[in-house]
Amino acid sequence: FYEVITDGFYARAMRDRLGLASGHVLFDHIETANALDRAYSLLKNQAMGQALDLVATNLAVANPEVKAFEFTRLFQPDAAFEGGVRERGVVWAVASGAERPRSWAGPERPADAAFARGLVEQIALAVGVAWTFGPLPADHPLADLLHPGRRLGVFADGACVGVLGEAHPGVVANFKIKRARPIFLQIDVDALLTPVGRAPYVEPSKLQPVARSVAFAVPRGVAVADVVATLRTAAPAWLEAVDVVDRFALDAEGGAAAWTLALRFENVEGGRSADAVNAAVDAMAAAVSAAWGAAGVAMRA
Repeated sequence: FYEVITDGFYARAMRDRLGLASGHVLFDHIETANALDRAYSLLKNQAMGQALDLVATNLAVANPEVKAFEFTRLFQPDAAFEGGVRERGVVWAVASGAERPRSWAGPERPADAAFARGLVEQIALAVGVAWTFGPLPADHPLADLLHPGRRLGVFADGACVGVLGEAHPGVVANFKIKRARPIFLQIDVDALLTPVGRAPYVEPSKLQPVARSVAFAVPRGVAVADVVATLRTAAPAWLEAVDVVDRFALDAEGGAAAWTLALRFENVEGGRSADAVNAAVDAMAAAVSAAWGAAGVAMRA
């Protein structure tokens, strides 16, 4: 990613391009009085507009491959803070085009929301912070600007400290971006400065972990991430991972789907019996049925 430096101000037209109506949390700005240039009327309270401007500018000169980042500050009107302004530092990044440079080694893969998640995971590992991912809260300032099905929140100790996802198609169209799906991520700088320490190295076991698979039919309106969270809550301490390995659409509209999940259990000492693992899987599946059965989630044979 190339580091860029953007202006601290932008024009009032930015609100229209982002589709911000009066009453939206990002509509109100700190405004300059008698600005000599209308392009610098508002002190910025979000960075996504400038990120999309950067993508649009590159596409206009036939450069479809864009990867850029910036450390910057945002300013939000807030009477609870001194001077009526809440100021916070963020780091943002935008990517459009292929995930990596073209190569003979294989076909191109687009930089998408999954790529952004992997990027955030690498940042967390390098910095030594403990972040988790989950559904982006509906009241997050950037929620309306991101694709509703391709966005995630980044959390630290239960608080949302960042966001990632694909820019909303309606917003992308307002920036005259065609045949591209920019992805955007933003992390609070404070969240980068509170490392919890790197995990100590643990020598891998010479024994194979114990693996099981479960599948659930999940109807439209239920997030598979919530089903996975219930599985984890009901799991024993020796569950190592839950991975999504398959999705099969159950209706023509693509709403309901069967999700296959791979469960991996630690077996360092080799004493993990099949009966103990099967009992744990049964308890986890029962917890999902109790929590989501009324919503239509059902275990598949």
